[in-house]
Amino acid sequence: MTEKIRLKLEEIKVIKKTILEVLKENVDIYIFGSRADINKKGGDIS
Repeated sequence: MTEKIRLKLEEIKVIKKTILEVLKENVDIYIFGSRADINKKGGDIS
């Protein structure tokens, strides 16, 4: 991963693992909002 996002490595791993368990296939994952910009604050993932 070369992009800089405001997520911890463990959060990224859990998101990827959960998506693979649910969808059973490789997909593109996009994070948007303030989590996508290392310089912004706030925002949630739900």
